[in-house]
Amino acid sequence: MNDEIWKDASVAQRFLQGVRGGIPFAKEQIEILIRLIEANGKPLRAFADLGCGSGVVAAAILARFPRAQATLVDFSPPMLKQAKAQLQNHGRRVRFVVADLGERAWMKAVRARAPFDLIASGFCIHHQPDKRKRQLYAEIFALLRPGGMFVNIEHVSSPTQWVEAAGDELMIDTIHKFHAG
Repeated sequence: MNDEIWKDASVAQRFLQGVRGGIPFAKEQIEILIRLIEANGKPLRAFADLGCGSGVVAAAILARFPRAQATLVDFSPPMLKQAKAQLQNHGRRVRFVVADLGERAWMKAVRARAPFDLIASGFCIHHQPDKRKRQLYAEIFALLRPGGMFVNIEHVSSPTQWVEAAGDELMIDTIHKFHAG
């Protein structure tokens, strides 16, 4: 898949309107993220949202942790535009960074706001090749404060064709339900 397509405004808009809201258990996954942050028991001063898309993950975190500072990273200007619109009421608490997680240079763009208490990512890292994922995880951990958390809301390869088919059916059903009417 050519990830450059995410820079196309029409592709980004179709995803945000047609797919994002239909991801199975997306709301529950974000609720689990919030519970994990709370269970950590440490103050959340600064966090990064990698591959932030429309900013839905950051919006949930900021709603629950009103003193936190957010750094949202995406390489798609149309996605960042949506995130800025969604998070405009948070003012200077939110910084937006155009950077490609496929390149090590993304770290330079966020290093000034590090270390982070939390780095979260929602349905983004799967776009990277396996070798880059391992490098990216090391880069993420280098930007965390001691005791900080990394939470990756993501789907992974299914262990069997049967499980993959069941997951595909669930995705189709929830997107269809999302578009009911």
